[in-house]
Amino acid sequence: MVSLEVPSELPGNSRRAPSEECEIAFSQDDPTLMWKDRTTECVDLKKVFSKFDSSAPISGEILFRARFLCAKYLGGAWRKVKIEDFRIRAITGGMSNLLFLVELPSKVTPTQMEPEKALLRVHCQSDIDQLLSESVVFTLLSERNLGPKMLGVFPGGRFEQFIPSRALQCLEISKPGLSKLIAPIVARVHTLDAPIPKEPQTLETARQWLERFKKTPAGERPIEMYLTRANVPESDYPSTITVAQLERELNFVEFFLQHSNSPVVFSHNDLQEGNFLLIDGYQLADDGTVLTADGKPTNDDPLSLIDFEYCSYNYRGFDLGNHFCEYGYDYNESEPPYYKIHQHFFDVEDERKVFCEAYLDEVYKDRLMFAGDAEGVTMSDIEERSIDRNSPFSFFKTGYLTFDGTTDGIAKYWRLPQRFLGDKVTAYGGKMEFEIEFSGQGQHSAEPMVVLKGNQNILVHRVRNQEHVLRSDSPVRITVETYETNYEQLNGAAATREDLLMVLADLDAFLIRATHVAHQTSTSLGDVSWEIAVDRYTPDGLALEVEQCVCPPGYLGTSCEDCAPGYERSGHGPYLGTCVPTQPRHQQCGPGAVAPTVPAHGQCQCKASVVGPNCDRCAPNSFGLAPTNPQGCIPCFCSGVTQQCSASNYKRTSVSIDYSRGDRDQLELTTSDSRQPFSPQTRAEVSGRAIEFRSFEEARGQTLYWKLPEKFLGDKVTAYGGVLKYTFKFSGSGSTDQSADVILRGNDIALQYKHREPVHPDRENNVEIKIIETSWQRVDGQQATREHLLMTLADLDTLLIKSTYNDDCTDSQLISVNFEYAEPYGQGLTAAEVEQCICPPGYVGTSCEDCAPGYSRTGGGLYLGLCEKCECNGHASQCDKEYGYCLDCQHNTEGDQCERCKPGFVGDARRGTPNDCQPEATRAPCHCNNHSPRGCDSFGRCLLCEHNTEGTHCERCKKGYYGDATKGSPYDCTPCPCPGASDCYLDNEGQVACRICPAGLQGRLCNECAPGYTRSNKPAGRVCEPIGQVTNEDITFVQKPHEGDRNSVPVQHNSSSQRRHRRRRIRVRSRFYHH
Repeated sequence: MVSLEVPSELPGNSRRAPSEECEIAFSQDDPTLMWKDRTTECVDLKKVFSKFDSSAPISGEILFRARFLCAKYLGGAWRKVKIEDFRIRAITGGMSNLLFLVELPSKVTPTQMEPEKALLRVHCQSDIDQLLSESVVFTLLSERNLGPKMLGVFPGGRFEQFIPSRALQCLEISKPGLSKLIAPIVARVHTLDAPIPKEPQTLETARQWLERFKKTPAGERPIEMYLTRANVPESDYPSTITVAQLERELNFVEFFLQHSNSPVVFSHNDLQEGNFLLIDGYQLADDGTVLTADGKPTNDDPLSLIDFEYCSYNYRGFDLGNHFCEYGYDYNESEPPYYKIHQHFFDVEDERKVFCEAYLDEVYKDRLMFAGDAEGVTMSDIEERSIDRNSPFSFFKTGYLTFDGTTDGIAKYWRLPQRFLGDKVTAYGGKMEFEIEFSGQGQHSAEPMVVLKGNQNILVHRVRNQEHVLRSDSPVRITVETYETNYEQLNGAAATREDLLMVLADLDAFLIRATHVAHQTSTSLGDVSWEIAVDRYTPDGLALEVEQCVCPPGYLGTSCEDCAPGYERSGHGPYLGTCVPTQPRHQQCGPGAVAPTVPAHGQCQCKASVVGPNCDRCAPNSFGLAPTNPQGCIPCFCSGVTQQCSASNYKRTSVSIDYSRGDRDQLELTTSDSRQPFSPQTRAEVSGRAIEFRSFEEARGQTLYWKLPEKFLGDKVTAYGGVLKYTFKFSGSGSTDQSADVILRGNDIALQYKHREPVHPDRENNVEIKIIETSWQRVDGQQATREHLLMTLADLDTLLIKSTYNDDCTDSQLISVNFEYAEPYGQGLTAAEVEQCICPPGYVGTSCEDCAPGYSRTGGGLYLGLCEKCECNGHASQCDKEYGYCLDCQHNTEGDQCERCKPGFVGDARRGTPNDCQPEATRAPCHCNNHSPRGCDSFGRCLLCEHNTEGTHCERCKKGYYGDATKGSPYDCTPCPCPGASDCYLDNEGQVACRICPAGLQGRLCNECAPGYTRSNKPAGRVCEPIGQVTNEDITFVQKPHEGDRNSVPVQHNSSSQRRHRRRRIRVRSRFYHH
């Protein structure tokens, strides 16, 4: 290695001072230039990069310095890049720093984990504390996957992960699809605990700038500061604002935020469109929904939040309000003021609601609020067996999930959804809270209130003195702290800490009792929450009860409850079992590969719906990886309303008839014709161990089928992947009947199954049919698709099993039928083929096959149609899911939309209030003295008084009119004959009199001059004027009027025509500024 002095002058740069000398290390084997420090940092980066000229190529000292930083802080292959091959270009968008993209040349391959591209950020500010704070925050966000990864830090800047992407645009960030993705990111930022000052900082910074404005010398400070503004009216946005106005505005904002109850959280403070990146490979639909490059929906995280230099603790309302303001500001303008305002985007209330709902969903994702949705809660007994699956829940009580029905002697339980299960070790010491309410009487249930199941253990919690705590129709909040002292075994033995932690390590079931008294008629559950500990800041404090173990090799988790990668559970040892190293296995491909082992070329070949180097993951919008599936995974159906799904955790169960075990179900025989089916007059008979039919002569030449009863029908979409099994026996001769063996009908689709194996007379035959699309055909002989099968099963209305097997059939017996489907509380194997879709609002069901309560089916859309919100005018909360008519109209209404009042009630039911329809007998009489052509409201109040009248019953004249309004004629009220006066009345003698005369007038009709006044001789002006005027020198008296005139004043009838000539329009100019 030879040391050479760097030339004192680099190309394109000025000579440096001798004190700034550096060395360049030059290797004879690898002629690569690398900087070597003699001091902490040889060159002041700010000085070097301040010479950057965006209009010229990057060269000289900037090029050398950037190359040195890459070699030192990115390492690996970056150390081998020659200066002439070094690739760097400037990136626009940095306001307080300079940004450069650096890339490895194509001929250089990374040697370790170094990136091929990186973002070089050079800070322009020199505040050390600010730079340190920003670096700490950036590292924290990087570790939480809330921003680009930190690749290296150096004095004056850092290296960041470069994300191939584009910035969102102003007109995009308010779209609902994007708001649903932006809001959770913002919510996660707001929950961070950053090691920086926890007081709001933004307003303090603003005050510092304000003080600088105040201290600016008067000669240098303009009287008014110009505000940036677009081409909008002066009345809406003033062009200037003074320092005093700015200070008043700042005081107002600070006062408002301090009294707004907005919590102080870690805030981004610059949530504008340019700081949200859409990663390459994704595109946007018209509503902002993010799609893959080929136009398919995705479950990935396609957005990244950047630029955290303004982060600090601040009022949450400030951060969110600033984001909403950014809806209307477009900064992509090349002319002053370099931005444009889209005024109408400030009024997008619906879009803000979408954002807020997604934000709150992220914040409260560990709580059940039951806002019109069961949120995955189901009902079972303590053994998790099915109970009342077809009985719908209701949501009449705000924030509650309600079930109306009797107990039938079975203790029912609310079964909580998957997000409350799994590894919940960090819930130890946290509070479990929920609200319950019930109606009914009788003895209180002795069953436990809470049941936790996990790792083959069951722990229960019982409410003490529940006779005093639980009362009918009285909501009560139950709180259970997650300590072993609050739980016991089913046999009553006390639980230990080890018992509780083992259950929490892999929680399989979380049950809350729904049956509280013997004769219960309804039960409700509300606001379920369970505190768990997380590795980020929350406003609830530290979880001091949760242990953080120093695990030995092979273990992970706060309590070492999981095996580390490369280890597996041995099945023996204390508690959960010992973690031992996984046994080395031959390199094989995953279950989704065409071949099980790695072929000669070294890469696994995946099936159509499988991805990953080892073919071990389902492609987006598919699930249920299985080696027996020709496609590898099953595509999401989801009734065409979404493509987000996963394999459900439902268990197999079945509905059956088994005559050999004593069932007595009566079945009908019919032909397969759905329009004009034929049924023989003779009924089949249940005898012995089968149901039997012999009178085939009644249907000669036709194929008869057993028609299965109602319990086999309905929503059987979870039968997908299950098995239909039946056993039969027949007698007869002749040719074999070639008709379909089984027929399914539903949603106007008919599918059939033809058994390929021969069947034999006079002995029992068994048939098993896999409920997948490859087993079924359409009636035209074409292969059924998955969509066809699931649409049929979603509303199965007919299931036929063949009874006629040959031309001269004499006897047919059906011995048993078993039809598998899946339920969340089934007792069989997991139904891995059943999809669990993430349904949009308005849809429920594993495949979104049903409309949610309050929604009904309409036309349009794919497959089963769309679900739209019911229109019941506010008088019902549920409607028929298929036809849309409202169910159980309330508030004395009736009709398909509860649009009219019931007989005996009157009013307008379409107004949407509980008081729309009132009993006819209680309607107040309408007396309006013939002055209200529109009549009265339901309380007898006149709706519109005419003829210059007013009052509840139009019983008096308006001000400025006199008369008796109760006479009932259009001329009851006459204008007052008072000059300059607008009010009059009838005196005791029944004559009209003015109430108040203008100055200088008197008399009953204000037609006489008052004392000290005389009739004016002037052709215009006042009628009566003072008799004289006092000046500085004398008193001047007006000329006496003619004797015949005296002091009388002619009565002036203030008609509308006279008034029209005396009106004068006054225009008031007002000016305000908008802040």
